[in-house]
Amino acid sequence: MYLILFPEKIRSNRKNKKLLMKLYIPDIGDILKLKENWTLNLSYSYRNEELLNFLGYDENFSIFDLEEKFVKITFPVDTELIVSKIDIKKGFSYNGIIFEIEKLGKKLKFHARLKDVNRIEIESNPTLGVLKLPIRWSSVYDIPEKGTKIFGVAKIKGKSFSAQVNGINSFKVIISELETKDQDGYIIVEKIKYKLICLLSDEIVGEWSTLTTTKKKAKEYVERNRKYFLDEEQKVSLREEKFQRILKKEDNEDQIY
Repeated sequence: MYLILFPEKIRSNRKNKKLLMKLYIPDIGDILKLKENWTLNLSYSYRNEELLNFLGYDENFSIFDLEEKFVKITFPVDTELIVSKIDIKKGFSYNGIIFEIEKLGKKLKFHARLKDVNRIEIESNPTLGVLKLPIRWSSVYDIPEKGTKIFGVAKIKGKSFSAQVNGINSFKVIISELETKDQDGYIIVEKIKYKLICLLSDEIVGEWSTLTTTKKKAKEYVERNRKYFLDEEQKVSLREEKFQRILKKEDNEDQIY
């Protein structure tokens, strides 16, 4: 059974003697369980630094794959490979897949070239992963919390920070309520509330008194509305593609005239 191509049902065409195969392209997060041992050449690249260090290779790794320098390793049958990234581009000489494995409680990533990937034999029913929707918060080091001491006069109320979901601006948090007291030249925050707003739906998700809770509620909101956020990601992607086509058309017009 192969990674990219495996049969749902193999049928033989007697006339042309061809095997019909069902195409399978793994999604991010899919778990592939090895049906046979898998041997590959692991190049001395920054992509493989985690795994090479784990195996005891402590050297300087290049930002490029060194074709002439590699380690031959074998993953045993039943090893579970988690698809972390599919790295395939036109004209790219290092096409392959970045996998993640778990060993001794550690998650290790490594890059495998397509020529090695296409020799993987897996079980016929891979475990389909759930696409992660990471939330990336803007810097919050200067956002006050209860008990924060601030020297001098500072404009705190109305201060805000934002968050992206899969690279799309999705949330804004505003300090909506604030109570302070003066003590020895400092302003001490006694009470504070953070209002969480979803920018995509223009909805006030709620208000909470701690940053930790606010960030937790944002994560829960994303999980409850996964389909909506995935659709929004698709819309943004389509808008970007359309914009690139317009730019390309304008470039072509400039070349003609």
